[in-house]
Amino acid sequence: MQDRITVSEHTSSAWKLILFASLFDTVVFFILFLLISDPLTVSIFRFLAFIGFAGIVLAGLQLQGRTKKIEIECDEEQIKITYYLSSRGNQEEIFELGTVDQITKQPAPRIWNLIPRKDSSKLQISFTDTSNKLSLLRFKGKDLYVTHSDAQKVVSFFKSRVSSS
Repeated sequence: MQDRITVSEHTSSAWKLILFASLFDTVVFFILFLLISDPLTVSIFRFLAFIGFAGIVLAGLQLQGRTKKIEIECDEEQIKITYYLSSRGNQEEIFELGTVDQITKQPAPRIWNLIPRKDSSKLQISFTDTSNKLSLLRFKGKDLYVTHSDAQKVVSFFKSRVSSS
């Protein structure tokens, strides 16, 4: 039986859309800012160009981040999740297998409550001693999302490990 599975973090394709829309917004409103002489309109266009620039910075930082490789290892007593940036492990989490109730796949939440992440899933874990569901994959306080197929692989991996023990 397979004791280890490896998946990668998935960055939503919506960030590229946000980047190009913000770039277009910034260029258009900056040109209008330069061409208009009315003080009120100039200040509004300058503000809208700045919002577009902020969107460029945020989307650029999201796309620039290195993709994390996630290795999930399971033995008879515990589940060990290791997060890798480059080739070395940066963070580890260990869960006792007996306390894990179930692991479920959820659709990833929207970006800024506006843009859906149709191609990403979030994995949640629940324990036997509480009814709260927590995010299974968290790196430095940030939830990580995986593709739908990777999420299904992880869920079936856990189900096979729990049913065999």
